Amino acid sequence: MNQVILHRFALLFASGILLTTQRQLSLVSGQQISSEFVWGQRANQDVLCFMDSVNTAPLPPVRFWIPVTRLFWFMPNNAQTKVSYIRVWADAPHQSFKAQLLIGGAGTGAPTPTVLLLSRPWKLYANVVIYCE
Repeated sequence: MNQVILHRFALLFASGILLTTQRQLSLVSGQQISSEFVWGQRANQDVLCFMDSVNTAPLPPVRFWIPVTRLFWFMPNNAQTKVSYIRVWADAPHQSFKAQLLIGGAGTGAPTPTVLLLSRPWKLYANVVIYCE
């Protein structure tokens, strides 16, 4: 009798995980999600100007639908330095996220900052690199 109850609970639990995944994806429906985003092109002479990463702890199960967001801000150190290439990616499997370039981007320099917004429901894992010419 206990095995039947446990089996039914396992099926309900698995169904809940599937529903959770569908809900997470529906939160970002209509918006591009991916495991990698690239802006601009990188040349051999470009230098690394900015590098950062984020690896948040998962939210409690009752808050799985709340998006985890991080804002990355980079300002070139002088007017001659221009952003040439931006790459945001996740190495971990199944860690797709949303990335938006809010201000600046490839081709911009001081005094315009480059601002990126990353978000994903429940947990966020991503790396950011910015190269300058």
